[in-house]
Amino acid sequence: MSQKSEDKIPLVLFHGSAFNDNELRPGFERSGVLVEWDETENNRYLYATTSKEDARLLGLASALEKRFLLDRFSYEDKTIKIVTPEKDLKTASILSLDVYLYTIKTNRDDDWVKNNNQSNHIDSEWKTDHSPIRFQNKEKVDVLKLLKTYNIHIQYVNQGGEKVKPSFTW
Repeated sequence: MSQKSEDKIPLVLFHGSAFNDNELRPGFERSGVLVEWDETENNRYLYATTSKEDARLLGLASALEKRFLLDRFSYEDKTIKIVTPEKDLKTASILSLDVYLYTIKTNRDDDWVKNNNQSNHIDSEWKTDHSPIRFQNKEKVDVLKLLKTYNIHIQYVNQGGEKVKPSFTW
């Protein structure tokens, strides 16, 4: 990565993912297809955070994106908002997703830099385009346990992003 962060790199970071892997890589390396999530984030980087909870939620977003059409995933306070053109995204489908939490012991050679994304409000997020990233531990996330403390708001949209049917919260 060409940019060096002035922030001190944390000793441990957490990465959430839908993928059950032996090493971590940016998504672009897997697919060869560039995906841009907002003005500053895309799949050319691997993202991690100092917060286990944020990593679990970002892993849930990864799993939703892998299995369903996902227009936007965000969370604030205790509300998760899922915006999707999927007409029948069901609670059971979300609860059946596989999500993994990886614990990464950082290495200066991995070129981690502070992400500073103003769109997602996660000030503990770091990124790297280094590959592969080795990790210390991997655990499967209990999605039901994760979601029990959140309100889930699903907004259905058409391919143009316009609301097409009432949203619901559970």
